[in-house]
Parts: sequence; C-alpha cells; structure tokens
Amino acid sequence: MIAVVLFGLFVLFLVIQVPIAVALGFSAIITIIIFQLAPLLLVPQILFGAVDSFTLLAIPFFILAGYFFARGSFAEDISNLFAALTARIKGGFGIAVVITAIFVAGISGSGPADVAALSLIFFGGLTSSGYSKEHAAALLAAGGGIGIIVPPSIALIIYGSVAQVSVSKLFFAGIFPGIIIGLALIVLNIFLVKEKGDSVYSRKNILRLFVKALPAFFAPVIILGGIYFGVFSPTESAVVAVLYALVMDLVYYKKMRIDDYIGAFSQTINQSAVILFSVMNATLFAWVLTSQNIISGMAAGLIAFAGSKIIALLLMNLILLILGMFIDAISIFYIVTPLLLILANKFNINLLHLGIIMTVNLAIGQITPPIGVNLFTVCSVQKLSISKVAGKVLYFVFAEIAVLLLVTFVPEISLYLTRFIR
Repeated sequence: MIAVVLFGLFVLFLVIQVPIAVALGFSAIITIIIFQLAPLLLVPQILFGAVDSFTLLAIPFFILAGYFFARGSFAEDISNLFAALTARIKGGFGIAVVITAIFVAGISGSGPADVAALSLIFFGGLTSSGYSKEHAAALLAAGGGIGIIVPPSIALIIYGSVAQVSVSKLFFAGIFPGIIIGLALIVLNIFLVKEKGDSVYSRKNILRLFVKALPAFFAPVIILGGIYFGVFSPTESAVVAVLYALVMDLVYYKKMRIDDYIGAFSQTINQSAVILFSVMNATLFAWVLTSQNIISGMAAGLIAFAGSKIIALLLMNLILLILGMFIDAISIFYIVTPLLLILANKFNINLLHLGIIMTVNLAIGQITPPIGVNLFTVCSVQKLSISKVAGKVLYFVFAEIAVLLLVTFVPEISLYLTRFIR
C-alpha cells in the first residue's frame, strides 16, 4: 500500500506538470505523513545528509570550469582545429563536432552545458555546410551526450557517491565507451550526409591552430593525469580545472571580462542548486523505498523473473531506457541504483561496469523524447521545433543503443583501464 501511494502521488504530480524534483520530494513527504513512517524532524536530516558529501563538492567546481572554458577560447580553438583537419572529408564538419564534443566533455562533465556551447560554436557552420537544421541539432544533442560518459562526468560522480565505488576508477571506465559512442556517431553521420565535403574551413594554418589549441588539450590531461598518478582526488581535480582555466584566460587568452566572470559564477550557482535540490529530493524518495523494503521486494521479483545474468542485464537496460525518457538522470541514479545494486550482487556484475551501463543509458535518455534535456537545450538555443528534430535524433538513438549493447556484454571495454588505477 505504501508503494502504491508513493508512486501514485509521484505520477499524479508529474501529470499536473510539477517539476520532477519537487514531485519526488512532495510524494515522499506526504507518504511519510500518511503512514507515519518517521518523525518529520527526520526529513531535514535526510535532506542535509544527501548533500553533505566531499565527493559531490566536485560538481559545482566542474560546472564552473566548464563555463570558464566555454566563455574563454578553449572550446572555440579546439573546434577550429578539428574543423580544419576534417575539411573536405565527407561529413567532415560533423566529425569535427563529435571529436570536439569528446574533448569538451573532458573539461566540463555536463551534457547540457556541452550541448549549449557546441550549438553556439557549430550550428551556423553545419547549416552552411549543407546540413538541415534538424540534422545539425540532432547531431549536436547526441554529441553533447558524451559529456556524461567521458570523464570528468557529473553523472559518474553521483553514481560513485550513491554506490560507494571509486570515482577515479569510474572516470577511467568511461573513456573507451565514450570514444566508441563518438565513433558510432561519426560513422552514422557520414552515411546520413549527402555532400562529400561539407566543411567550410580550410586546411591552411593547421600548425597555427594546433599551437593555439594546446592549452585546451592540456586541460583533460592535467585532470586525468593528476588522478591517475594520485596527485589529487576527483574532487580536488575539479578545483585544479577551475584554477587552470582561470590562469590560462588571465595569462594566455585574456578574453573574459568582468561580466563573463559574473555570468559564469551566477550560472554555476543556479545549475549547482538545481542539481543538489534534485539530489536531496531523490534521496528522500529513495529513503522511503529502502526503509519500507520496497526496493528489496522489487529486486526479489526481478531476480526471479530474470533467472540469468544475460536476462538481468537486458532488464536493467530496458528499465533505464524507459525511465530515461521521462525522468532526469540524477533522480534515476538515486532511485534505481539501490535496486540495481541488489541485482548486480546477485548476478556478479561489476559495480564499475554497472555504473557505465547506467550512464550510457542515461546519455541516450538525454536525447530521447519526451524528456530529452539535450534535445530541449539545442532546440531552445536555436529556436527549433522539438517534434521536427526528434525524427532526426532517432537515428542517433539507435546508434547509441547498439553501442550500449556492446558495452553491456563486453565488460572489458569499461574495465580495462580501471585495472591501472589504485
């Protein structure tokens, strides 16, 4: 009965268009009151405990670093270099978009932030090169989704906090899956593009462009290198990323002004508040599920239904793909991870591997209607109809699902690099 009321209230709030984070919190609090599950004084303690984490402290710093890199010349310099390198190749400008997305993802860790930056840099060039507006938007949304897979990923930080696994190892586990998704998007884009040479950039002055882009290339190297050699933790690496971006702009680029810094801090505060508010409410919802043994009951049913590791993995993917269409990634991590951890322990699924499976699923959810946050971001920035772009983005969704199955059933893709991390 508790589960019926909890999920019933949640669905009701969603139907009347209450924001997901608020719907989670309200449905949990009302359920606690109706069934007298705990004193109400426990609620603020749960909410505070949800964000009282050194690991989660990395989130605002990586967001701030991402805004510094976007407002400076880092992303623009990388994009100019890759666009020049891929000039005259079929689908060349699209290739540049995806490669740039991978490098930008290695700085900010946020899918929507990457999409917003990439759309401002590339959208005009894509359409000038012969891409339809819908195709360009779909490619940008899909490319930006790599941002939550390739380190430093906010999604992996949250999963590591919930599942109590090494964020450092999760960062390295996401490298190969992110690259493979990038390759899949590139191959698909080449088939979809009719023009043989679609880049408006010239190959001239590549050496000059490379030298100019060097500071941007060093950013992910410093972040991952410092973690690999044990110089600093993932949270400390976020602070290093901010300092690196700040120093490089002050000394090398000299592009940002006072208004840019104020804007970066303001947007970081807003986005961090949204994320942490979601974390608190999702944690409260998950507390009700766990404390009332609803999760364990659901897990027992899924274990009985699955019967084998292969079926269990397919079930996990199906659940995550469906939920990713309607609920944001943060809420899914807090609500579903406890359930999937039980299945993972039962069927001997590595928890690092599980984290990557979940993250790839949620990256697909970011571009899948009706709640595709990357899709909404690029359409909002470029004033496009979501319904028209959705038709094009489905091609990229199917490509990413193919990679998801590969990552799911070949664990070494995710786990190989983690063996070199202490």
